[in-house]
Amino acid sequence: MDDLFRAIEQAAARKRQAAHFRALGVDPALEKAQDVVSAVAGTLASRFAGDGFRFAASGRRKLTRKVGDWTQEIHLDGGGHNSPGRTIHFRVFAFVKNAALKRWQKKKPSAFFLPGRLPNDVAVISERVMPGWPRAEWKLTDPKNRPAAIDGAEEHIRQRILPALEMFTDRDALRAHLTTDTQPDHFQRLVRLDLTIDLLLCYFDTEDAARAVDHFVAAHASEEFATRLAFAFAKARAGHVPENVSNTEIIAVAVARYELPVTHPLLTKLRTAELPPYDPLAEWERSRASATHGDIVRLLQSAGYRVDPI
Repeated sequence: MDDLFRAIEQAAARKRQAAHFRALGVDPALEKAQDVVSAVAGTLASRFAGDGFRFAASGRRKLTRKVGDWTQEIHLDGGGHNSPGRTIHFRVFAFVKNAALKRWQKKKPSAFFLPGRLPNDVAVISERVMPGWPRAEWKLTDPKNRPAAIDGAEEHIRQRILPALEMFTDRDALRAHLTTDTQPDHFQRLVRLDLTIDLLLCYFDTEDAARAVDHFVAAHASEEFATRLAFAFAKARAGHVPENVSNTEIIAVAVARYELPVTHPLLTKLRTAELPPYDPLAEWERSRASATHGDIVRLLQSAGYRVDPI
């Protein structure tokens, strides 16, 4: 809830700033934000030509390289909230894609996704998923700050982003990360749980996928977790794919459909347990009973939004 409040607060602040600048009007003498960001991105991109990256200056400004099945993209972005000459930001983040995984998911097919709904990215490397990573944003409004911003962005890419990209191409490091990551929030995972399991099955074996699931359950086992997992197993047996990136539903589907050789006692018990049939109406009632609509309304109001009654 704290993360949600911060996101709402930041969005409200950006909207207020944008409205303020619109009221001031556009001074044609001021630098265009897109021109500044493009020039900085081009200079920064030239420093990575020796690392095997190609630079796309048109459309989305990004560095791209292929390493085996992996496509690595480093985006050099203006942030989307710039104003000519008044506020010009520059951000850096990366995407990881994998063609072999996509083919495997289509052929198998993946138990987690409906046809045509496969995710495009394996990972998004940003401040949200990298512990201790300061926000990768530089201010370019003052021309005197731009050389230092370019140097800072290069250092950030080399020290933070490239090591993360290289981990995906190192089989041992990739297996170690995927089988031990127990972060429950998919927004803060380098690779979300459903893609973690598919990646392990695609590149390694069922034992590794089972190990990842066992570790996750061991890290979060509780009475509440066991109750939600029991509902999830009933839902998986009814043929449903996981909804809303639910960890318990992902685990239940993985164990039921992929027949993973899990060893955690809770999973081995639920695998063969007699459970009540899945009831969509009962699930809807449970979701209504645990809804936090009032909390979200208060968060929006405290951030300065007007919330009209339905």
